[in-house]
Amino acid sequence: MFNTMYRYLRLATATALLLVVAVMACTTKRDTPLGSTLPGDLLGTKPGEVFADSMELLGPSTITYHSLITSGDLVLGRQDGYSRTVVLRPNIADAAADTALVVASARLQLRRVDDANAGQQVARFYELGTEYSEGDSIAVLDTTQVIPDPISGMADRSLELAVTLYDLPAALVQAWIRGQSPSNGIAIVYTGANDQIRTLRSREFTGGGGPQLQVSYVSGASRIISVSDDATFVQALAPPPSDVTIGDGLVRRVHFRVDTAALPDSAAVHNARVRFHLVPGSLFGTDLRMVLFVPDSPDPASASFLRGTDVTGTVLPDSASYVELPVTLTLLAILSGNIGDNGFILRFADENTEIRQASFYGALAADSLRPRLYFTASTPGTFTR
Repeated sequence: MFNTMYRYLRLATATALLLVVAVMACTTKRDTPLGSTLPGDLLGTKPGEVFADSMELLGPSTITYHSLITSGDLVLGRQDGYSRTVVLRPNIADAAADTALVVASARLQLRRVDDANAGQQVARFYELGTEYSEGDSIAVLDTTQVIPDPISGMADRSLELAVTLYDLPAALVQAWIRGQSPSNGIAIVYTGANDQIRTLRSREFTGGGGPQLQVSYVSGASRIISVSDDATFVQALAPPPSDVTIGDGLVRRVHFRVDTAALPDSAAVHNARVRFHLVPGSLFGTDLRMVLFVPDSPDPASASFLRGTDVTGTVLPDSASYVELPVTLTLLAILSGNIGDNGFILRFADENTEIRQASFYGALAADSLRPRLYFTASTPGTFTR
């Protein structure tokens, strides 16, 4: 009996002590998210202010590179505001042993791969004034003179699905073989009045039927001269838009900077992303993967501007009205000096593979559509000691 009463007494005493401590805590201690404001509290901090803000990106601009599409089929014609010209160079070294022979005829093989209902296409053949080698960039198509059809005497030729061989002047090919005239290459230029696209087999086509030069000599001998270099040369039919554009075929990249000096002093950046609003109707192409990187140099004329540190990548959906790319870690690396403050480059992935484009509103657009950096940051906390 005595033991039972003793246990009850101990329990009641402990409960009373807990109630006293709880009341004291509620009436004297004022907690903050990071500690308390009680005098003598060792933690005693006041958290910084968390805020969200944005700023315009500096100087978004389009940089154009005059490269060529060297993979896949060759494309001739125009569409979506771009023209396509086929450039190829026969490897005249194949006929190095034929300099004493006289050319009777020469024909260029071009095999169309379009549907049978595609109809004919009008084009002209031109001699190139400078030698084309695959991998070269071409800013301006250097055409010296037209290569007429030696049979009809006409400059324009009709490229049809059923026709695969097109005559070249025997004297011209003779001069190439004998080294009397430079064999820089041939440009096949679409001269029609309407938008029209045709595809031709390239030299890379594994099933055969790619371009080649077939030469017959007066002696009865013949020679097939391979095409060592070919590509699709792409040009814009109109001046570039005032908006900023990434593109392929005619490679275009967007360069922009973040005004790191305008970020609040001592602020800790928790999240940062750049946003570009898409210009309606400007998007086309099949592979819409994009890449963002920081170039190794801020100078577009420098070779180091073409390489750099990868930031992120994304795919632009057909239905998108804007694209956002996260830059948090990279921005922190720039602020800490671990990465150069050289701006950012936005481009398509796997360039020189197809004609594609995406235009974004630039610095002259309405404020709500301009490219911006959105970020979340916090000011430093304060400490009582």
